[in-house]
Amino acid sequence: VRYILASWLHCELPFGLLDSTTLICMLNTNTYAPHFLFEIIQNSPTSAVLLMDLLPRRDLVLHPDYLKQFYEDTQLDLQRQKLEKLELVQPYISPFLSIRTLFSPSAILTNLNCEGQLVDGKTCSVEELIDQTLGKVVKEIMSIWFEQYASPQETKMDENEKDGILLRDNMIWNIGVDKDMRLNLPRLFNSDIANRVLAAIEKEVYVQ
Repeated sequence: VRYILASWLHCELPFGLLDSTTLICMLNTNTYAPHFLFEIIQNSPTSAVLLMDLLPRRDLVLHPDYLKQFYEDTQLDLQRQKLEKLELVQPYISPFLSIRTLFSPSAILTNLNCEGQLVDGKTCSVEELIDQTLGKVVKEIMSIWFEQYASPQETKMDENEKDGILLRDNMIWNIGVDKDMRLNLPRLFNSDIANRVLAAIEKEVYVQ
């Protein structure tokens, strides 16, 4: 593991409360296994955005064996398909093209809208949806990632590709910081707090 970023933000905004939970685990160059990303952003009891993926560290067009190993053989896409079948789940599309390039074809990028929806004849909430469906999907994806990450001999990186993978990893981080944290933190807090948080995170990441 190169670093783990875990955060929970709870803010009062003009349109209501915002709860955002994020877990990112970036791996080092001892392995070429994907990074892990989980984020859920909730702004009401009945709506949320769920982002979850094993972020690829090789180009999937140039390396079809990577696609097969981590996404096809693991049947990772079945988890996305489970959620896609629910009526209250709609696709989430980031407004930033650069953010979209980071995800795998099996990424879960969804808007959850329970308002006016009934599940088993009862009014649905995001918490109930997590308990009944989302939690199982999240645990399954995390289990798949752990199994792949926990096989260091099978995912050991060649010395001649470490520099290229490290460059890609840093670009993944930079895009996330520029399009997410650097843009949104000042909106949630004042600029001084946002800058201090970003400086602390970047210091820890780039000294690795």
